[in-house]
Amino acid sequence: MEALYALAGLAELLAILSSMTYGVSQALVRMGMRNGTPFGAALVVNGCTAAGGILLSLWDGTLLASTFWPLFWYAMVGVMGPGVGRLFGYIGIIRIGLSRSITISSSTPIWGIAFAALILGEAPGPGIILGTLAIVAGVVILSPSEGERERLGGWFQGALVYPLVCSLAYALPPIFSKLAYAHQRTPYVGMAVAFSVGNLTILAFKAASPGRVKLATGRQALRWFLLGGACSCVSSIFLWNAILMGSVSTTLPLSRIVPLWVLLISYFFLGRIERITRRDVAATLLVVAGGALVTVFRI
Repeated sequence: MEALYALAGLAELLAILSSMTYGVSQALVRMGMRNGTPFGAALVVNGCTAAGGILLSLWDGTLLASTFWPLFWYAMVGVMGPGVGRLFGYIGIIRIGLSRSITISSSTPIWGIAFAALILGEAPGPGIILGTLAIVAGVVILSPSEGERERLGGWFQGALVYPLVCSLAYALPPIFSKLAYAHQRTPYVGMAVAFSVGNLTILAFKAASPGRVKLATGRQALRWFLLGGACSCVSSIFLWNAILMGSVSTTLPLSRIVPLWVLLISYFFLGRIERITRRDVAATLLVVAGGALVTVFRI
C-alpha cells in the first residue's frame, strides 16, 4: 500500500477508486434501463447519493454549520453534474450504448484541465497534458466515420451530442467544488446539496418537456437503479475527497478512466445487450494509457 501511495498519492488513488465504482454504477443502471427510463434512473441514483451525503454530513456535524457561499457553489455543481450531466449521460447510454457513450463522455478531462487553468490557476505539466490528450484520442477513435454519420443522420440524430454535452457538464463541478472548499472543506455537504439540486434540475427539465418525458420506473428497474445509486454514492465519496486533497488537473482525468471498467463489465456481464468492437477496445486502451501518464507525471 505504501508503494501505491508513493506512485500515485492518496488523492489519485481515490480518483481511480471513484472511476471503478462509477463504472459499476453505470453498468447496474444500464441493466435497469431495459425496463426503466433515463429520467427515472437519474432521479433514483441522485436521490441515493444525496441521502448518503445528508447522513454523512449530519454524522460529522458539517451540515448545520454550512454558510452561504459553499452552498451556492455546491448548488452549481448540482445543476451541471447530477442535473444536466447525468441526464444527458443516461440518454446517451440508451441511444448509442454503454461502452460508446461512457468513452465519449470521458473527454471531460480536456475541458476540466482548461477550466482549472483559467479559473483556478493550475498549471499542469507536459505529462499530464499528454495523458489527457491520450484520453481524448480514445474519443476520436470512437467517433463515427463519414459513412456512419450519413447513416445516423447527423450528430443530433446519431445521439453523440448527449455524451458530449455530458462531458462538458461534468468538467465544471470539480471547479465549483474547489471554489466551495476555499470557504469550507465540507465534501459531504456538497454531495447532499449537489445531488438534491440535480434532481430539482431534472424535474424542471421534465416540466419544460411534459409531453416527451417519462419518469415511470418498474419494480425490476428500481432494484437495479437502487444498486446503481448505492455504487454512485460510494463513487461520489471517493471523488469529492479526492478533489479536496488533490488538484483538478490530476484527479479529474483519473476519475474518467471509467471506460476500462465499463469495457470489462460489458464483456463479462452485458454481452447480450452491449456489443464490444475492436474500436471500443482501442479507444479504451488509449484512455487507460492517458490515465497512467497523468498518474506518473502528477508532480
